[in-house]
Amino acid sequence: MERNEYGFCSLWTEQMTLGNYAEMYLNKVFAEDYFFNRIRLKQEAFGAKNLANKIAKKCKEIGVVPYLHVFERDLDGLLPRQEFAVLDTMSVLRNHSKKNESTDAANQAGDGIINVEIINSDKLCEWIEIFCSSFMVPDWRHELEIRIARNFEKLHLVICYLDKAPAGCAALFNTEKLMGLYCLGTLPQFRARGVASRLVRHSMRIAEAQGTDLFLQTLSSHRLARFYSRLGFRSHYRKKILTVSSTSDAANL
Repeated sequence: MERNEYGFCSLWTEQMTLGNYAEMYLNKVFAEDYFFNRIRLKQEAFGAKNLANKIAKKCKEIGVVPYLHVFERDLDGLLPRQEFAVLDTMSVLRNHSKKNESTDAANQAGDGIINVEIINSDKLCEWIEIFCSSFMVPDWRHELEIRIARNFEKLHLVICYLDKAPAGCAALFNTEKLMGLYCLGTLPQFRARGVASRLVRHSMRIAEAQGTDLFLQTLSSHRLARFYSRLGFRSHYRKKILTVSSTSDAANL
């Protein structure tokens, strides 16, 4: 999923390099977000001296938090490890493209009617409002509007309605025969009413129609593995999300 994941990320961020050490995807508006600010280490970075200092200095210049996304298999090569702190584990999950009876369930929630639709540009502001309210990031509205409008044709933006009221959102990004599900959010007043499940199932149908597998990613701290497992998702790979350790000299740059 690497090119899919980073292809999506590049729609929202500025891509740059840190010498021969890393590819960096950074956005000052989303300065403290682990997804929109991610550092992908190159092979030359593993075992490099003063790596944390280099990363921290560059991120401080830009004004973002340094988040490293490292495959679990590569952690032993990241030396000295004491310069970095592990924040969480990201699991990338995969749902194979095949007919699934759960995707054909009736649009009936426990206490209302659910409908899902792929929106056109006329509803972009509505999608942004749902996203910002779901994730409690009101300051992101302007940046999201600019980024999405610029790349609208590359995305499928989805809104879920519960009894005709906007209740949740998601974004789909498709490239190289893979489809990624991102930005899955539900407004607080509509949670635990089947909105997220309906959005995921609708996304599964879209991927199935295009003959692609659907991917998504989730953090261990969010405790959603069982939810996605019930929908047919299985682990594809895992990463650790790290940042510069507070005990490192780099943190004081």
